[in-house]
Amino acid sequence: MTHSNRFRRTIGIAEISALILGTLGLVASELPQPAFAAPAGPYVISSTAMLSGTTITSPWVLDLSSSAHWAIGVNAAGGGVLVRRDTVSGVFTTSPMEADETAATAGTAILGSTQIAFVVSLKTGGARIVVLDTTTRSRVASAALPAAAVGSTAIGSSSQGYLFIVTPGSPTSILKVTVATGLLASALFIPAANSPATSAITRAGSLYVMTATSPTKVVVVKTNPGTTIESTTTLAAIAPSLNAPTFGLNDMWYSTTTTPGRVIGFNTSSKVITADFAGPAGSIGVKALTLDPTRETAWYTTTISGGGVLVNMRLSDGAVLSTTPLPSTVSPHAIFVSEYTVDVLSAVNAHVTRFALISPPDAPTGVAVLERSEGITVSWNPDASSETPVRYAVSVVGNGHIAGCETTATMCDVGGLVNGHQYTVRVRAISLVGFTESAPLSARPARLPDAPSALAATRGNRSIEIRWTPGADGGRPVERFVASANPGNHTCITTANGCTIGGLTNGVHYSITVRAETAMGASPQRSSTETVMPATLPSNPEHLTTWTEGRNRTIVVCAPGDAGGYRDASLRARVVRNGVPGESFRPSTISTIRIGGTKPQSLAIEIRAINAVGESLPLIIPIDTNPVRVNTSRSSQRSLLTSCKRRSMAFEIRP
Repeated sequence: MTHSNRFRRTIGIAEISALILGTLGLVASELPQPAFAAPAGPYVISSTAMLSGTTITSPWVLDLSSSAHWAIGVNAAGGGVLVRRDTVSGVFTTSPMEADETAATAGTAILGSTQIAFVVSLKTGGARIVVLDTTTRSRVASAALPAAAVGSTAIGSSSQGYLFIVTPGSPTSILKVTVATGLLASALFIPAANSPATSAITRAGSLYVMTATSPTKVVVVKTNPGTTIESTTTLAAIAPSLNAPTFGLNDMWYSTTTTPGRVIGFNTSSKVITADFAGPAGSIGVKALTLDPTRETAWYTTTISGGGVLVNMRLSDGAVLSTTPLPSTVSPHAIFVSEYTVDVLSAVNAHVTRFALISPPDAPTGVAVLERSEGITVSWNPDASSETPVRYAVSVVGNGHIAGCETTATMCDVGGLVNGHQYTVRVRAISLVGFTESAPLSARPARLPDAPSALAATRGNRSIEIRWTPGADGGRPVERFVASANPGNHTCITTANGCTIGGLTNGVHYSITVRAETAMGASPQRSSTETVMPATLPSNPEHLTTWTEGRNRTIVVCAPGDAGGYRDASLRARVVRNGVPGESFRPSTISTIRIGGTKPQSLAIEIRAINAVGESLPLIIPIDTNPVRVNTSRSSQRSLLTSCKRRSMAFEIRP
């Protein structure tokens, strides 16, 4: 097994359970995440004291009906406690035993039931058989045992409702106890030559007892019908003592305390040794032997050069697949193997050191954050590296605020954020063996900005000047304002609170809109209540002609062709005598101006074109006070008067 380099953080068993069960606790200060290369083989991902102050004294009993391992321990006050370890989550729970009960030395699951049994020592001396129901943790039976049962080395069960307790000492006795009552039904003594017993295990109506004799022996006790010694097999090549018996598919497996430690396979049908595998060179003894049927290997601990080592051995040929040093705090009591992890449990404080058999998932990639009002949506690419189911946890931290979400999908929403505030976003890929984390991203939730208000437009020459008051930015700074004039979609873009739209056509009515734009998008449009028409001052009036009829003169003036954007311009005139403005005239058919008896030194008519913007520059027509008599035909006069298609003025100058 190889493991790629990646950022990892070790994770405790309880924390893994919390993560997988959806109860991740997010913290405001993130711990550093060291990078290291996982070794080829198991590597430590956690080391946790599960029951501080409690020491496990009995073997662990696996009850499949409750998906749990069970054991008896002693708390700091010396009282006995029933300990349950969930096989899925790894969580430990306890409940007190009776007040006079303390440690236990043997235990078993009772075949065909939801019950377990332990040989429990009493504070006052002696021993008691205790039968418990795993679903309710209530007592089914409880009874005193003979003094010989104190410190029993093993206990087995049968489908006929009996327990078989293997006592220490020589000669060893097999106590047959009724499950329903806990009362002693019978006793069988193993001859002293085949005693004492070191361990035992039941299977298929037989109890297999290992002895500490030299040479070592396996005594097979038939438990149904009756209790009788069926056979005794001498294992000449095996030095004492055999311990940690466990069953494989066809064989029973034992371990030795010799140097080097050995793992022994024993065929229960032929009563012969089928395997004898030495441990790593220099290893002293084998402890906590546990089979891994899925991988067809065995796990155990040993001591090499004074330090504890976790060993994985292939059962087909005894090849040592891996050796992994144990932390100095580990004093192995049991090993629990799952699909992806191996837990080595020390008796004191029920301290569990968890080893991962596979790598954590790769850190999430393609992480993207979509900001919205008071929240964000986070997405990422699915993990393709992990051999275990992966959950994802998103943490959002910032401004004293902590939020997050968990999912098995590749996207989740996080709400309850404050618009405009900066947050740090991380995505974790979590499996049973740990987690990896993406690089942090920044996010700032926000909403769309409000539309500008107090819109005001001022017309200009081929342009419109627009001013406004900005609205709320929604949590993101306004990047620009866009003002538009239609028809024609004429625009101006600015970061200020006003701009001028040019290139317009005078005399055209334009509707005006303004919007604000941020990184979140555009605000609603703010529209002017009325259209606006660009315009300018009209051009000067046109002097069409002057004609005389006798001593009278007639002057015809026409409004300018360019009325500054309007359809037409009006005219206004006044007489200027010797540079002093005089009477004014409004458009009429013909206005009469008399020179008078005292002729002025200068006489002129000043005419201006007028529109809504203002007045044009004046058209000044000087008047000769001593004109030469010239006659113009009437038809010519009428033609001149009607040639102006716009507003016009006519002045008749008389002596």
